[in-house]
Amino acid sequence: MQSTRILSKKVTSFSTTLLLAVVSLVGIQNQLAVAAQPKTVTFNSNGGLGAIAPQTENKPGTLTLNCTAPSTCTITRAGYSFSGWNTAADGSGIAYADGASYSFSADLTMYAQWTLNPVSHTVTFNSNGGTGTMATQSASSSTALTPNTFTRSG
Repeated sequence: MQSTRILSKKVTSFSTTLLLAVVSLVGIQNQLAVAAQPKTVTFNSNGGLGAIAPQTENKPGTLTLNCTAPSTCTITRAGYSFSGWNTAADGSGIAYADGASYSFSADLTMYAQWTLNPVSHTVTFNSNGGTGTMATQSASSSTALTPNTFTRSG
């Protein structure tokens, strides 16, 4: 209890220093309490189907985003391929590539980003009573067809 008696003495410079030290320690304790608050990253499939469970951490750390691993990602979108994450649904925010890390410095929603899969169309030619053959043609964008090689008498 001797330390209690020392603290009760009224020495102005020591009291002021001790008071400032206590205030500083309280401030540090408050900062640590704020830093220890859990931060949650929520995943939004952004037009896709399925879900990924939110991930929460109570200290700064990293979250590995890996949507190509079947065990961690169960979102899909018909006609699209997953292309990464973004902090904005329309892709105008901060982009995170698949497999990137995120620091748990704040709560955040990550929106899946999707790339439209190219659609291929096939044209099959029929001589319709003529003679000759033409190979089938496939393309995923506007493409000129090969010239007609069929012939028909009459």
